[in-house]
Amino acid sequence: MRNTTATFIQEVTVTDPDTNAPVTVSIYKHDTTGGMFGIDSSFIEQNFEDDETPTVADPFVNNAIVELIEYEISPTLFQDRQDAMNKAMEEDEEEDMKTYG
Repeated sequence: MRNTTATFIQEVTVTDPDTNAPVTVSIYKHDTTGGMFGIDSSFIEQNFEDDETPTVADPFVNNAIVELIEYEISPTLFQDRQDAMNKAMEEDEEEDMKTYG
């Protein structure tokens, strides 16, 4: 089984449809596929120690484990990644405007 990584992006609060209670979800970006996924933050808190790197079944790669990385990259690199993603999205939007008007 191979390991991949996913980098923490942010936490969001959603409403549980069964209980109507707020639930905090940690959003991660898969470092191999680029896909985004969320995990109930309480799951991470309850199952992993603070000095332990959480690992879960990879939601994008069969038979793989994904390590959930939280801010192990420098803030500058993290911001560079965010800027690159935003630029790519803007370029896609500009291309769509040229194509579809």
